[in-house]
Amino acid sequence: MFRELCLRSGRSCELFPIKRSSSSDSCRGITTSNSCSSSSSSKSSSSSSSNSSSSSNKVIVVKVVGVVVVVVVVIAVVRVALVLVVVVVVVVAVAVVLVVIVGIVVVAVVVVVVVVVVVVVVVVVVVVVVIVGIVVLAVVVAAVVVVVVVVAAAATAVVAVELSMIFIGLQAVSIVSVCTLAVVVPLSIIFFINVVFILLFRAGTTPTFARAATLIVKAIQEDRK
Repeated sequence: MFRELCLRSGRSCELFPIKRSSSSDSCRGITTSNSCSSSSSSKSSSSSSSNSSSSSNKVIVVKVVGVVVVVVVVIAVVRVALVLVVVVVVVVAVAVVLVVIVGIVVVAVVVVVVVVVVVVVVVVVVVVVVIVGIVVLAVVVAAVVVVVVVVAAAATAVVAVELSMIFIGLQAVSIVSVCTLAVVVPLSIIFFINVVFILLFRAGTTPTFARAATLIVKAIQEDRK
């Protein structure tokens, strides 16, 4: 290795076939002191170049490792972000589904409550209407009964009055008839007798009835004699 370094430096550095043990014996068997010093300088330069190359390699490795780490971190962050996005989307979807379900349930409950309230109100109204109708019908029936009773009573009273009036009228008529007969019959008889006496006795100043009575009395007296 040292021979290669010496050869690369352009100096003659012939080595004896001895083993290389340490840095003090690294130039053993060299012909001139200049070549040995040049080999040591080339060795130091090669070591510095190797150190610089190793440091540059280390820098490159560090950069590559940094880039890889950054890429890995970015990928991990992206994965975490994607997972978070998926989780958020799932949570939002579940929340939306729950909201929709809750909304449907609430709407169904509200509809059921409204239907129950409407049915209860309708039943109450029907019951009230039926009760009011029964009460009104009872009142109407009572009013009709009262009217019928009043009309019947009035009709009965009117009929009774009419019958009493008819009876009274018949009695009056009968009384008048009797009186009339009691007056008219004697008068008729007297009139008939007067007519007869008028026909029989046409002359004389004495009233016909008186003359007839006088003649009747005279005839009775003559019969007794």
